[in-house]
Amino acid sequence: MAKLILKIPGDTSYLSRIREFVLDFAKTLGFDEERLGDIEMSVDEAATNIIRHGYDEDPDLPDENKVIEIE
Repeated sequence: MAKLILKIPGDTSYLSRIREFVLDFAKTLGFDEERLGDIEMSVDEAATNIIRHGYDEDPDLPDENKVIEIE
């Protein structure tokens, strides 16, 4: 299986793209709908926490360093 990597700006406007990336992969692994819902909620919360508590609280961090990379 090829390595899948998503590198995306750490901004809440990209949360849907992050969810889509992870859920598409989880579906190929055969997770059922209930587990997909759990995964979606967890990924959304983790990404939101990175953005809000990591990036938004550091006004000196340049935008080009505010990146989320999922592998």
